[in-house]
Amino acid sequence: MSLILFGHQYSGKSVLGRYLGCRFKRPWIDTDIQIMQTYKNLYHARLSCREIYLKHGESFFRDLESKVIVQLNLLEKQ
Repeated sequence: MSLILFGHQYSGKSVLGRYLGCRFKRPWIDTDIQIMQTYKNLYHARLSCREIYLKHGESFFRDLESKVIVQLNLLEKQ
């Protein structure tokens, strides 16, 4: 079972995600960290999610975010 939490910044997603991970003995993965790592691997630059968004725009950021979520979903199915 996987859960994806999404919502506004500072709405408690990370806190709830950590809690649920412990509660159900499942790994908790912060997609922001995964997005930054994927960006670094692809473009050899270390930027925060905000910096990626500001530099490349919302469409680019959402595409990268979608790729990360698909990758995580594929890992879950293995």
